[in-house]
Amino acid sequence: DSVNFTPVKLAPTVSVGIYPDVKIGPTLKTRMSAPLIKSSATGNVGAAEYTIASADLPAYALDQVDEAFSYVASGRYVNNANAKTLKFYIGTVAVMTKAITASQSGDWRIEAEVYSIGTNSQRYSWKFFQDGVVQATSVGNSTLTETTNAAIQLKVTATAPTNNDLSCFAHILNQVL
Repeated sequence: DSVNFTPVKLAPTVSVGIYPDVKIGPTLKTRMSAPLIKSSATGNVGAAEYTIASADLPAYALDQVDEAFSYVASGRYVNNANAKTLKFYIGTVAVMTKAITASQSGDWRIEAEVYSIGTNSQRYSWKFFQDGVVQATSVGNSTLTETTNAAIQLKVTATAPTNNDLSCFAHILNQVL
């Protein structure tokens, strides 16, 4: 499921008295009115890459330096010998690809932050956790050049041969103010 956010208009920026280069107040922006919290289970369907969680950052949400969002997704994987892969996308780029340990069941979690370093330029970081008999943790970070005048989709996909080998039971998108 993908969720879009309602634009919220904020007061315009105004100059302050004898300091015309000092601005008070935010510019006209699209803001999230509340964090997205989704808690219904979605599992992979079929053997092809399948989106199990997604949320859209509003257009212009990352067009100014230091605007930021955090994203957390978590779920389970089942105990069988099937190959299982999770991917995390920011916009069109798969920024994380993780093979899940076969022949064990457990939980997984992805935590990520994405923030603007300029128009159409972002930096991100992510952490991945796999629980089970074999545990795994990894991290990554880099930069992106996603267009900020359109929505940017964050999504988690699962690839596994049997339905519901991988599932997402909750994901949260929050604007960092």
